[in-house]
Amino acid sequence: MYSWRWNVFWVWCSLFLAVTGYSQAYPVIPFFLEERYGLSSPETRNFYIGMIAFAGNLGFLIFSPFWGRAADYFGRKKMIVRSNLSAALLLPLMAFVPGPGLMAGVRFLIGSMGGINVASMTLVACSTPEEHRGTAMGAVSSAVFTGTLTGNVAGGLIAGIFGIQTAFLSGGGLLTLATLISIFLIRENVPPPHAGEKFTIPKPGIPKFGIYTGLMLLMVYMGNVQQLDTPFFPILVKLVVGSDAATALYWNGVIGGAAAAAGIAGGFVFGWCTDHFHGNRVAMAISAGGGTALILQAFCNSLPMLFAERMLMIFFVSGLSPVMQIWLSLTTRQEDRGQFFGYAVSCRAVGWIVAGAIGMSAGAFFGTRTLFALGGGLMILLAIIVFFVHKQLPFPFHGTETKEERS
Repeated sequence: MYSWRWNVFWVWCSLFLAVTGYSQAYPVIPFFLEERYGLSSPETRNFYIGMIAFAGNLGFLIFSPFWGRAADYFGRKKMIVRSNLSAALLLPLMAFVPGPGLMAGVRFLIGSMGGINVASMTLVACSTPEEHRGTAMGAVSSAVFTGTLTGNVAGGLIAGIFGIQTAFLSGGGLLTLATLISIFLIRENVPPPHAGEKFTIPKPGIPKFGIYTGLMLLMVYMGNVQQLDTPFFPILVKLVVGSDAATALYWNGVIGGAAAAAGIAGGFVFGWCTDHFHGNRVAMAISAGGGTALILQAFCNSLPMLFAERMLMIFFVSGLSPVMQIWLSLTTRQEDRGQFFGYAVSCRAVGWIVAGAIGMSAGAFFGTRTLFALGGGLMILLAIIVFFVHKQLPFPFHGTETKEERS
C-alpha cells in the first residue's frame, strides 16, 4: 500500500546520497588546485575557486527552468533519475582534467544536468497531504544541508587518507547508489499535470512572474547569501587552525559532521514551525540568527568557537530553503508547480553566480574573512526583504488558499 511517509523517506535518502556525493568533491577543490595545478598564490587560488563555483551555478541558471518544465510533462521521478545518473558519470571526471579551466567546464556540465532538488521538492509537494506539507518539505530540504555537511566530513577524511582524487571517485559511487534508490524505491503517485501533452521548449528570455516577482527576487538574494561563504570555509578553517592542508581538511570534516546534526535539526524544526506559525516571521528569525552567527565566524580565531558558530549558523540556515519553497508551493497551482520550482532554482543560481563573482573579487583583494562578514550582513538584511515581499505576496497560513483562488 502506498504511504506518502515512506515516499518522503526514500526521496530524502536519494537526495541525501546525491548531495553527499557532490559535497565530497567540492570542499577539497581549493587543495586540489594547489596540489594538482600548483596554484599556491592565494589570489589565483581564490579566483579559480570562484570560477568553478560560477560555472556550476551558470549551468543551473540556464537549464533549471527546462528541467522543471520537463518534470511537469514527463514526471518528477524521471527527472530525479536523470539528474542522479548524469552526475554519477560526470563527477569523477573532475579528478582527471588537466587544468582548472577544464574543471570549470565539467562543473558547468554537472550544473546543466542537475535538477534533483527541483524534482524532489515538486514530487513531495504534490504527493504529500497539505496539512503535512511543511514538515515533509522541511525534512526533504534537510537532506540537502545534511548531505552537504556529511560530504564535507567524508570528503575531508577520504582526501586525507586516500588522496584528494579519491573524493571525486567516491562521490560518483554515492550518486550511483542514489540513482538505484530513485529507480526502484521512489514512487510518483500523482501523474504529471501535463502528461501526454506535446512538450515545447520555453522561449528564451526573462519570464513574466506577475505576483511572484518579489518572491523570485527574494530567491536570487537568498541564493547569494547562502552560497557566498561556502566555497571558502575550508580556507577559513586553515586560517584558524594555522597548519597544513591535510590538518585543515580533517578539521573541516569534523566541523562539518557536527554541523550536519544541527542541519538535520534545523530542517525539521523550521519546517514544523512553518506548519504552525506565520512563515514570513519564521524566515525573518532564520535570517537574523544565521547572519549573526556568520559574522561571528569572520572574527573567529578559536577552533571550539568556530565549531559552535558554524553549528548555530547551519541550524538556522538549514530552514531557509524549505520555508521559501513552502511559500512557493502554497501560492502556485499544482499544474505549474514544477516549472515555478525550476524558475526558483534558476533565480537562486543567479544569486550563486553573484556570490561566485563576489568571491572571485572580494576573496582575492580583501581576504577570506571579509567574505564571512559581508555574507553575515547580507543575511541579516534578508529579514527586511522578506518583510516587504510578504506585503506583495502574503505567506499562506495553515494551508490557506492561493492568492489566485482568493481573487
